[in-house]
Parts: sequence; C-alpha cells; structure tokens
Amino acid sequence: MQIIIGPAQMHIENTRDVILASTSLGSGVGLAAYDPDANIGGILHFLLPSSANNKYRAKKNPFLFADTGISAFLEQMYQHGVRSHGLKLVAAGASHNLNQGTPYDMAQRNCLAVKSILAGLKLTTAYEDFGGSFYRILRIQNGYIYVEVPGHGEKKV
Repeated sequence: MQIIIGPAQMHIENTRDVILASTSLGSGVGLAAYDPDANIGGILHFLLPSSANNKYRAKKNPFLFADTGISAFLEQMYQHGVRSHGLKLVAAGASHNLNQGTPYDMAQRNCLAVKSILAGLKLTTAYEDFGGSFYRILRIQNGYIYVEVPGHGEKKV
C-alpha cells in the first residue's frame, strides 16, 4: 500500500508494508524521518517558513509552516515510539522557481528554516537535497529514504 503526503500535510506509519511518498516538492520542503529500530517513518511537506504573521492559519494547520510543522511532526513521531538517537532525517525541496535571490525567495527561506529549526533541536540530517529548478519526491520504502529527481535519478539514504 502507498500513502501520498500532499502539501501542508504529514503522515506517520509503521512502514513494514507501507510506502510513504510526498507529492512534488517545489519551493516547499519535505522532511522525511525514519527510525529503523521502531520501523516507523513519516513525511512532512511544509510550504512556508514561518507562521509569525499567520497564527490563525498555523493553529488550523501547523503543517503548512516550518516553525510549527516540524515541531508538531517530531512530537507525533516521538508519540509513536520513535527515539531521536536512532532517527534518520532527510530534507529535500526548496527549488527556485521565482524571486531567486530576493527577500521573497520562499525556497531559500524554507531551506534556511528547516536547517535552523533542526539545529535548534540538536538534530542533523543524514542527507539534504535543496535548490536547483527541478522538483523532488521523497519516499520511504523498505527501510530506506529515497530522494527522487524525475529525469535525474534518485538517491537512496
């Protein structure tokens, strides 16, 4: 069975018989987390870096934003029995479509947000794939996290 995680969504599952996959990650970022000991994986697909000016929207859907989504996602991972010491994290996305190099560059802001938030939580990624002008897809399958760039191959982490 395959479960697709869309924009501003997250899903956590025992991945023994399930494939988790994101939809296309453009300027948004996907964060995949997998604990091999618990066989629990999850994917978060957020679109915006900060909820500072959108507290109401963040309360309705914390997974829209990096700052509220990452903490809510990881909290739910821990509630599923995942432990941070064995957690493998992979982040991908933040492709540059518009406004590259300007204060409105959402891709760059999303990339910086995920790195900053994870650093603040003393967590590091096993692999990151950001930038460029192409979309990516994250997938958790058979104990591995894959970052696929359609037409350019995939990386198995």
